[in-house]
Amino acid sequence: MAKKELDFNFNYIINIFKRRKKVFYITFFIVMIATVAYLFIAPVKYKAKMVVEYTAGDSSNSSSIGSLASMATLAGVSGGVSNIANEIEKIKSGPVLTKIVEELDMVNKANNNKSLYAKLRGIEFTTEHMINGLLENLNISNIKETNLIEIKYESKSQEEAARIVNLIYNYYMQINKENYIKESEEYSKVLQESFNQISSQYENINKKLIDYQTKNKIDISAQQDPMIEYYAQAYMNLIKLDSEKSNLEMKKQSIENNLYELDPKTKEFILENTNVNSTINSIKSNIVQKQIQLETLKLTTPNAPQIGILEAEIKAAQKKLQETTTQILSDDLKYLAVVDKNKYEEYIQTKTQLELFDTLKESSEKMLNIIDNEISSKSPLLYKYFLLRKDKTILELKYTGLLNALEQENLKRTFYKPKLKIVTDVSIPQIPFSPNKKLTVVLGFLLGIIFGIIMVIFKENTDKNIKSKNEFEGLFRSSDIILNNIEDSRKIFNYIYKNNYKKLGIILTNPTSEQNRISDKLYNMLNQFNNNILYLKPEENQDLKQDINNYENFKKSEYGLIHFKKYDSSDYILYNELLDKKILLIQEEKTDIEEIENILDKEKNIVTVYIKK
Repeated sequence: MAKKELDFNFNYIINIFKRRKKVFYITFFIVMIATVAYLFIAPVKYKAKMVVEYTAGDSSNSSSIGSLASMATLAGVSGGVSNIANEIEKIKSGPVLTKIVEELDMVNKANNNKSLYAKLRGIEFTTEHMINGLLENLNISNIKETNLIEIKYESKSQEEAARIVNLIYNYYMQINKENYIKESEEYSKVLQESFNQISSQYENINKKLIDYQTKNKIDISAQQDPMIEYYAQAYMNLIKLDSEKSNLEMKKQSIENNLYELDPKTKEFILENTNVNSTINSIKSNIVQKQIQLETLKLTTPNAPQIGILEAEIKAAQKKLQETTTQILSDDLKYLAVVDKNKYEEYIQTKTQLELFDTLKESSEKMLNIIDNEISSKSPLLYKYFLLRKDKTILELKYTGLLNALEQENLKRTFYKPKLKIVTDVSIPQIPFSPNKKLTVVLGFLLGIIFGIIMVIFKENTDKNIKSKNEFEGLFRSSDIILNNIEDSRKIFNYIYKNNYKKLGIILTNPTSEQNRISDKLYNMLNQFNNNILYLKPEENQDLKQDINNYENFKKSEYGLIHFKKYDSSDYILYNELLDKKILLIQEEKTDIEEIENILDKEKNIVTVYIKK
């Protein structure tokens, strides 16, 4: 009989857990005991915390540069933009942590208190080891959507946790101030050098202008010509425009490089699809012409009503330029939206801004040429004077800007204001954060359940014995006889009597005391009914002559009962054909499934007796 596949339904699973409940409970309690033991032996840890507020840019030299961008460009100085992420990295930087290691003498303490493992390995602790140890227990993070920073440190010692947090803040403030003073002094030095150079040039141009005016008896009214003031201001605007355009060009290049990395084919695609000049040239040319008309009117006729009309037309043309450029790029570069949507939108915006900058720069350059031609059309003597006045005005703007920048930087250094200020000061923690007793118990409880289930499944899979009547019937067939206990053996006798079997064989699937007792009990009942019954319990190492004698006696006897300790015994081969019926004893949780399968495959007509636990 081939073994059938079991139906793993809900009831079957429930029965598994009913059978293996002891395994589950034992595993669960072992895990819970281990959890409680862990709470007693686990090292106690404390966490100290300080909350500080980041005041961006209050003491950064970049702010003074930012406020005077054109002057910084002229001086050859540029500043970086600081942020919270950068500041967090500075707080936990090597210089700060090295100071803490040195103050607490952590290297010597570690080398003087080495563990046995460290001694055997010959480990010599260094400052780097101590810094790595500090970083493992240090957590500095920005509180979401705020300018607040949390500095947290974990330690077995309450005092040490609080002290290290305090030292981190103090040493950061000290090092940050030292670095700021140093950077500010270097920045001031560059400004001073530029200022000295511009100051010298400014003095020289003033001297040349006065000498030229005196020598050539220039009319003082020429000094108040608005064209000179306009020319100088336009020149400074061009410098600023160049700086801002350069920043946009770098931003555009950065986006393109990023897109090229995402997909190498993007480079060729962008080059083929971003030439918008041929389409929007007429719009740009119209803006430049109207801008020149506007600036000319402002110079010659400041109160002309046409100024307002031109300003409105320029604004409308600029809006049209922006919309047209955006539309062209959006249509051509839809492919990029699939690659990276954010970069795609940023790229279009940057390209559009660059087109607007082109019109501003072109109109400014043409206005400068117009004014220059206007001045040069006057007498050569007056033209040279105008050139000197123009140079003086430009140098004056540079001189004033650099002087203001230098004074501001010196003031900021004098009234230094740190970027961080304490919101919540550190205190010695009183309650340990680890181990978390409630969380540990809950985790232990869950792990106990999980490991309990795993052990039940493991035990069920490794146990090859038959576990229940339902399992037996699910795998093989319904039992012919079911014994609820050993005393229920009369069911076998009744079955034999009803069918008038004379010679019987009992196969023990597991020669336990219970199965032996059933065999003996059955013999006693049969003997009461017929005292001529021959009962044999052959042994494997029995004398061969005695075996043959028993066989001959059993053969001649009208009634007989023989029990076999196992199916594949040598005696079974000898007596098999003499038997009217064979009875297979199957004992719950003690009979191997494979043994049952083997017997039922070979014996087609056999009585199965299932013995419940």
